[in-house]
Amino acid sequence: MPTEVQAELTLVFSENLDTQVSSRFIEKIKGWSEGRFQRAVYNTNRLFVTLQATDEISGFIASLIKKVSELAKEYRIGIRDYYLPYYEISFDCDHLGKLKIPFTETIICNGKTCKIIMKDVEKDFLRAGSVGRIIKLIESKTREKTWKVIYKNDLHISSENQKNPYEEVEKEKLVKKGLARNEFFYLPNGIGEISRIKKAILGELDRKFHLEEFFPLSHLSFSIIENHDVSGLVPPEAFQNSFCELESNLEAYESYLITGSIKALKARSKGIIFDEIPFNLYKALEKRKIVSPHYLYCQKNMKILVTFFETEENYPKASKEISEEMKKMIESMKISYRILSRSVNGEILRYEGYLPHNKTWVTLVEILISGESYTKPFKITGKSGQLNISLENILLVEIAQGLYKEDSKEMQDQELKP
Repeated sequence: MPTEVQAELTLVFSENLDTQVSSRFIEKIKGWSEGRFQRAVYNTNRLFVTLQATDEISGFIASLIKKVSELAKEYRIGIRDYYLPYYEISFDCDHLGKLKIPFTETIICNGKTCKIIMKDVEKDFLRAGSVGRIIKLIESKTREKTWKVIYKNDLHISSENQKNPYEEVEKEKLVKKGLARNEFFYLPNGIGEISRIKKAILGELDRKFHLEEFFPLSHLSFSIIENHDVSGLVPPEAFQNSFCELESNLEAYESYLITGSIKALKARSKGIIFDEIPFNLYKALEKRKIVSPHYLYCQKNMKILVTFFETEENYPKASKEISEEMKKMIESMKISYRILSRSVNGEILRYEGYLPHNKTWVTLVEILISGESYTKPFKITGKSGQLNISLENILLVEIAQGLYKEDSKEMQDQELKP
């Protein structure tokens, strides 16, 4: 938590203040500040207030402005603008060194405390609670982010069965290698194997949870996530691929047609190509009440994405059943795997498969048990979670641990014959 705050607040009124009015404003602000007030002076239509506190006070400043605004009505004046020329906050932090964070002037961490200095902080920034978000971002960057291993199924894998899956998928003619490292184009046999895994998993999940298919949008509009309540839920990887809209499609095409190349294009930001967490689905269900379970799934490339909605009463039981079902399903594959846990917007359970040829782990399944974290911002009454399954990684682990069956490949060959 923050340990010390120093702030300078400037209030700009619609009319000039005289000595009597400014004195009353200062007296009231001092009383409302509950010990945070240091001093104040006025000049024409401006009031300059210095504050000091032992907690983050951007929220307090917002409430203070509201009270001053109500008081100003007695004198038939209003607050035209307000901002913080200077805002300094120090809080406990064991990080050592400097950090760069947007909207901050300086951030210095000495191993015990972290000091943030901001200048000319505007009112919209304060209203958004952005100071608190900066602190959370710094804590996130400096705090050790560890996954805890909560279960491990370590089967003995003989050296004869330890294969490089990226070489084997080519050798078995399941894929054709792409341009990038570990990027493949799936051939008919490979598509057959992915389909085999997909059918088995969806069959089990449907039997247990009665799945409904949905078709997500290919991108996430900025208009959905430009919301103070939602922005804290968007993960960093969402911004890996941005989506732009051309200002003139025809002009861009004609230039390409004539020159045969694509030059710099005029475009406006539209959104991000991201549906690991289907915010569009949450938006579609906005202000709804969950009265019965809903388990919605879609396939995105080589992944199955399941979003589930449950009533508050049934949510703990349902979350436990989902994690147990995935554990049971992976156990049936007879592979070496482990389960890890981490707290982010709820609890994340990650099921990882072992690649013995290079002693690494790949993610097979991730379960986000998020409770109200995603439903509450969209005013959905109920709780939700997310289940992401990597069909490709399951196949790679099977091959790496020597579990890929030749008879399975032959069966797929027969299915593809006319």
